Amino acid sequence: MGMPATVAPDDVVARLLEGARRPAAVVSDLPLRVTAPDTVVCRVGEPLPEGQIRTVILVAADIETLRVDASRLGNLRWARTLGCVVADTSTVVGMRPHPSWPVVHDLDARLEGRVASTRIDFAARLEVAPVLMAFAQATAPVLPGPGGLRVAGAIVPPADASYAAAYDVDDERPADVVLTAAPTDLPVSPVIGRAPTQVDPAEVGVPLDEAVYNPIGFRRDWTRPMLDLPDDAVLTPALVASLRDVQGVRLAAGASERLRAGLAMAGVPTEQVDDPLERERHSVRTRRAALLAHSTTAWRARLAAVAGVRFEEHPAAVVVTTETPDEVTDLMLARRYSGADLVVLPDEDSNDRGTECFTAPTASLPAGAVVHARGRTPAEIVASGGTVYVTHARSAL
Repeated sequence: MGMPATVAPDDVVARLLEGARRPAAVVSDLPLRVTAPDTVVCRVGEPLPEGQIRTVILVAADIETLRVDASRLGNLRWARTLGCVVADTSTVVGMRPHPSWPVVHDLDARLEGRVASTRIDFAARLEVAPVLMAFAQATAPVLPGPGGLRVAGAIVPPADASYAAAYDVDDERPADVVLTAAPTDLPVSPVIGRAPTQVDPAEVGVPLDEAVYNPIGFRRDWTRPMLDLPDDAVLTPALVASLRDVQGVRLAAGASERLRAGLAMAGVPTEQVDDPLERERHSVRTRRAALLAHSTTAWRARLAAVAGVRFEEHPAAVVVTTETPDEVTDLMLARRYSGADLVVLPDEDSNDRGTECFTAPTASLPAGAVVHARGRTPAEIVASGGTVYVTHARSAL
């Protein structure tokens, strides 16, 4: 018999540990009850106990937390069995094994109620952190990477394998910026020929993950009227998912900037607009503004400006078939939050009025502006089964 529809993360972790190689380690900031023998529980970022660990399982509260946790795992050494549990999500957590990794002997991925779990048994040991990072990056296909700016310190960017908790002068890839409210004298890195720039986190704020908070899932119709959010509403992926069918939300006077910005990035209207097309125009304008101000990309750009460091906000190695500023912005933002190989902005006369979404690569693409990486044409991307995302920002303005 299968597990019941409603399960607890503790039960799922216990199942993943059944028959798993020992010693095992469960890495999580959640208050888990783990009774499996020869198994330790460590907080995220804490070093594992001395000695060989054969199984490592990362447990996160939701997708947003998983992506931040993956950045601050530290050195989890090597293991042969790796697992990931997300306590509150609506999708299975999968991943694409890297060609350099050992052969996969077994893979078990499930969604039980709202708890997603995946366990992979490899044919040989491998480094743990890159596998757990791959789980985090697979949950949301946003383009990863620091873009030429490595960050250390008090604010943890999501799904960033280059993040460091502290500056290490001997690091071969030293931090360009250290986020700290208490600057100190730091030694000069022999790699970059200077000490890192120290920035007060209050100057740049905390980024919102555009891989999690974006308009994917926006609906042009609604089945519920305007909704008043309670005073204690907190921005989470689950909250955004629960609001996709509402006309919009009314925020309490004391709503946090994080809540306002996250809902705007997700395209959730915070004003009552009764005309569907005008409502979408409002959504496009507010989400564009919020993505340009609060996303991880925008946050890195602010850091780079403060530190005087080169930052590749939008990769140069892309082809954009429009010169209209708003269209370029919308294409680049959609490419960022969708992670697609090809992003299409249809001409108005070819717009079928469907909401923006991923589309089957075999489908005929509408005519319009596109953005994609250099080296392959749109036709080649479609023919090779690449990911294609259609956005309708232009038609909504």
